[in-house]
Amino acid sequence: KWEIFLGMLLKRLIGAIPVHEGIVVQSIGFSSYRPLGAPEIAASNFGAWGIDEIMLFDIDASARGSLINLDQVSRVSSNTFVPLVAGGGITELNHITMLLNAGADKVLINNGAVENRTLVRSAVERFGAQCIIAGLDVKNISNGSYEVVTKSGSHNTGMDPVELAAEYASWGVGELFINCVDRDGLGLGYDLGLAKEIANAVLNPVIFAGGAGHPRHILELLTTVDVSPAIGNMLHFSEHSVAVIKAYLILHGLPFRYPSNLDYGRFEFGNHGRIAALSDELLAEQVFDNIAE
Repeated sequence: KWEIFLGMLLKRLIGAIPVHEGIVVQSIGFSSYRPLGAPEIAASNFGAWGIDEIMLFDIDASARGSLINLDQVSRVSSNTFVPLVAGGGITELNHITMLLNAGADKVLINNGAVENRTLVRSAVERFGAQCIIAGLDVKNISNGSYEVVTKSGSHNTGMDPVELAAEYASWGVGELFINCVDRDGLGLGYDLGLAKEIANAVLNPVIFAGGAGHPRHILELLTTVDVSPAIGNMLHFSEHSVAVIKAYLILHGLPFRYPSNLDYGRFEFGNHGRIAALSDELLAEQVFDNIAE
């Protein structure tokens, strides 16, 4: 989950692109969706703004009983130069072959792994750990008690997420992706307790999603537990959002690869987590030049 660069351990910022009925959506609680646009455009923007990895997943695929659209995966792959994870509706090994051929670098297996417990193990054996990510959608069913859910959060499995994560990890998956249904789209911060439980139970890299609404939420996660944050909704509503978030995190001492063409490192941040407005005097100095006659 780390990359060594110039003697520093660089962290990853992962952009999540959930697709509902072929369109990128802002998801809230896995139950309501705000349409945003084409996934290839979102991926292109994320890559240009400095994202380190992209996760594209069709949230309807399992309920629909079909694989994520391969043409869509190919278009997204063609519009970005960062590693691409694709998932949605994977129920057999041939689906993985099809996604890799469409341009995915890794695949995310979620519902299919819960319903067929040998799928993940067989996938690792055939394709290698480096391209297999096991996903768990997790719901808080009571105070401090969690359960794995499937079918966009509508089906309770009765499975404990920590135990299932440890089982997947024992099979040698490359990474684990944990998505918190209760935090999805609320922007109130990550479930730090669950993140610590999962990370402490496995040695594998963990990607954690659900709840980011302010750069400080990402800072809290990364300074609390050794995971990689996945972000979706908050990347879509301001230009250069990835670069701005990275500037905030770098300002607070976290090592990230920063996109050199989008330099926000010298700016200050407001309480909302965005770049603070410059003073009129400073703007005037930067916009107008006095030319001697």
